[in-house]
Amino acid sequence: MSKYILGFILLGHLLACSPKETANNKLPQNWTNYVRTAGHGLSKGNIDATIQDAIETNLFGIEVDNDIPGRYESFLNPAEKLEAQQLMAARTHEINNFAFVYVAGLECITAHADSVQHTFFKDHPDWVQRDIDNRPAMFGGGDAFWISGGDEDVWISPYASEWRKKYMEHIRQIAATGIDGIFVDIPYWMTHFDGWEDTWASFDDYTVEAFRVKSGLNARTDLRLGDNSDPNFRKWIDFRIETLTNFMEEVAETAKSVNPDCKTIAEIYPGIGEEAVRVGADVYEMYKVVDVIAHEYSGGGGNAATKNPQQWFQRMIGMYTFRAFAEGKASWMLSYSWGRNNKVEPQEPMKNLALSNLMAGTNHWD
Repeated sequence: MSKYILGFILLGHLLACSPKETANNKLPQNWTNYVRTAGHGLSKGNIDATIQDAIETNLFGIEVDNDIPGRYESFLNPAEKLEAQQLMAARTHEINNFAFVYVAGLECITAHADSVQHTFFKDHPDWVQRDIDNRPAMFGGGDAFWISGGDEDVWISPYASEWRKKYMEHIRQIAATGIDGIFVDIPYWMTHFDGWEDTWASFDDYTVEAFRVKSGLNARTDLRLGDNSDPNFRKWIDFRIETLTNFMEEVAETAKSVNPDCKTIAEIYPGIGEEAVRVGADVYEMYKVVDVIAHEYSGGGGNAATKNPQQWFQRMIGMYTFRAFAEGKASWMLSYSWGRNNKVEPQEPMKNLALSNLMAGTNHWD
């Protein structure tokens, strides 16, 4: 069985060697349709090692973590990270490859917030998303695996005008480095941390005012949250989705204003269920305004080492749905094959995951 799986994978790589037009003959495929990637940190000191790793492991499209707007220190002073991105772009192009850089969407972390005078929230509490009871979307170590002890993690309103102006300035600066893509990690309303799932946030002053201007409604008093029979609540749902779609559209337009070839990639983890409505990132709408969506999608839960046949079937349904939404744009599958606590060896789950991606026409990112 293994040799047949490997044969399918080899065939898929051979078929992907020459660009072709999509089925609708309107959108010519580009490098994003052929990505096979893995993640790397980025500093000036590790660029050569990353380039060597890309060559040795046959990567096409190199992801680098070098988040400017999502870390308060570099949000205020991005110079060092911009220099590293410029060097990375140049070295990547020397080997005829492409590089894209990770940035946060509406999240920002202040390191060692418990021992420094200035943090994002201390400096700009009005920019932060809030629930209906005015609780700020501010978190700390233990609330998510990527938040270290003593750090402050906040989620920002896309209507905070001064923040948005600064964010788009960073997007322009990043695109101007010559980097090939900007990977925006989960542009969400805060409804996915414990205790926030049913808040339908945000009810900060900026967002509430923007909704009033658009609809004439007061989001704090004129909605029955969670009641789909309420027409005002449905207007709130549509407003939240439209807001994040427009945010990503501005990211794409801003990047391309200085670097027309710079691709915009949005990471989205809800699949085809109700979570997409709650977080506000509707992949059906967002595919229209970005170049790629990277789906962190398990489809039925668990990794490839633990899936049963029904869960594999659910995953394939999800991926074929994404491909229909994409209309020829690339769908990257940020998926998981195996973990150290699994009771099987990693090779077979890795091959099964790669094969499922190949058969669905998605790009592999294990």
